[in-house]
Amino acid sequence: MPEGLLEALPPGQHPPVRAELTLPGQAVEGAFEDPDRRAIAQQADVQGIGGVRRP
Repeated sequence: MPEGLLEALPPGQHPPVRAELTLPGQAVEGAFEDPDRRAIAQQADVQGIGGVRRP
C-alpha cells in the first residue's frame, strides 16, 4: 500500500514516503541473521497473514 502513495502524491511529497519504505527492510536486516529467513521475511505479504507466495 505505501508504494501506491508514490503514484498518488505529488513528487515533492515522495521523500518522506521513500524514507518510510526503508524502515521494514532495516528492521528485517536487524532481526534475522540467517539469510534464508531474512529472504522470506523480506517478501511482500499482501494478505497480511504471513507465509510464502508460491508460483
